Amino acid sequence: MEAHLEVLGDFTVIKVIGPIESQKNEVFREICRNKMQSKKVIFCLENMKFVGSSGIQIFFKTLEDLNMQNPFGVKVTGLSADFQKLLSAGQPPQFSIFINLQQAIESFSVKPYLTPN
Repeated sequence: MEAHLEVLGDFTVIKVIGPIESQKNEVFREICRNKMQSKKVIFCLENMKFVGSSGIQIFFKTLEDLNMQNPFGVKVTGLSADFQKLLSAGQPPQFSIFINLQQAIESFSVKPYLTPN
């Protein structure tokens, strides 16, 4: 697994490429924990490959943890059908999934609807 970082204005786009390797998950987790907590982060997963469930669960847990700690939340794009099946098999993911990068970027400016008291 490789992760390429790209800064687009206020947004940090992390493109994950290749197979998820469980031995790289801890390094990835530490980078997310230490560097991405206060950034508007979008993970592009269209070039991520599936090789087994052992590493992918830890990878998704990292995204969920970052989502909980990041005031902007985490956005994900390019999630393949196989990965969507894995996510839907358990609890709903604790991060937002979008069809493309543009929708993910636009979602940062959407204010949640508040019901009047």
